[in-house]
Amino acid sequence: MHKLRQIKEMSKQPTNGKNQSVWLSYNLPPQEIKKYTRKEVRKHKGDNWVIFKNKVYDLTHYLQYHPGGQDTIIPYLGKDITRVIKSVHGWVNMEALLRKCHIGDITLNTNYLDHNNEKSGKTKSRPVTPSRLRFSEVKK
Repeated sequence: MHKLRQIKEMSKQPTNGKNQSVWLSYNLPPQEIKKYTRKEVRKHKGDNWVIFKNKVYDLTHYLQYHPGGQDTIIPYLGKDITRVIKSVHGWVNMEALLRKCHIGDITLNTNYLDHNNEKSGKTKSRPVTPSRLRFSEVKK
């Protein structure tokens, strides 16, 4: 809660980032949109990746244009920033602002996860729950 209060206070102060209109006119080459898991995004903290509304953004180019400065974003790299953004910048259309940084989406597809586990040689054991039991498996 302390960090959130600190960010709100910083957002009221004059900007120490470059002008936002410069960012809006900044051209980045289009990225191929891929599927990522939340775990993969956490591994890319050093690459300035974040999650916002189940989309993955690479903020590398945007950091220098953030009005609150880079230091306000750095603690959230590799994490889901949806709640923080809504509470601090609820009026800002972040999808439009970060459109150039969009590199992927969070996958909720279990087939994707199973495919990755097969490639890595890892298999997850799933617990037997009543919904997964077959009548033939139940001993009387």
